[in-house]
Amino acid sequence: ATSTHNSITLTWTEVENAKKYNVYTNTEELVATVSATSYTIENLDANTGYCYKVSAVNGEYETDPSEVYCRITLEAPETRNIVFKLTDSYGDGWNGGSLTITYHGNKTETMTISSGSEYEQTIEIECNTEVRVVYTAGSYAYENSFTVSYDDGTIIYSGNYNSNTDKTFIVE
Repeated sequence: ATSTHNSITLTWTEVENAKKYNVYTNTEELVATVSATSYTIENLDANTGYCYKVSAVNGEYETDPSEVYCRITLEAPETRNIVFKLTDSYGDGWNGGSLTITYHGNKTETMTISSGSEYEQTIEIECNTEVRVVYTAGSYAYENSFTVSYDDGTIIYSGNYNSNTDKTFIVE
């Protein structure tokens, strides 16, 4: 078994003639039925012990469960709150412009100002994570600017329609 701060992956040896496998908690609660020889239990609490066992199934026949596999999830990683502040100098929104934030490789947030002069959003991101910020211009892009900072006010960088439109940084 392997673990992260919020998941445990169980892996076991294939059982001859098994069509599927039942994954149970050590208190006999069925967690999942799978056809593969591994399974990841997600959305677990950090730094917490969990125990599981597995049985093989072929039709109506189910083997006795395996020995109990116990694992402790890892400590939760340190995080920082990153503040994204968008501004429109005219006060009529970004007119189709947007700021796209990508982190953890595949999580994406897209922000804009629909109307008015300001929008602010805070995202909690793990330290040592690469974050990419891409500004896409709409109409009247010269009215647009943005600031990326830590929640303590330390500015990571700022940009507008013609500077820092595609920037990557590491959360410290």
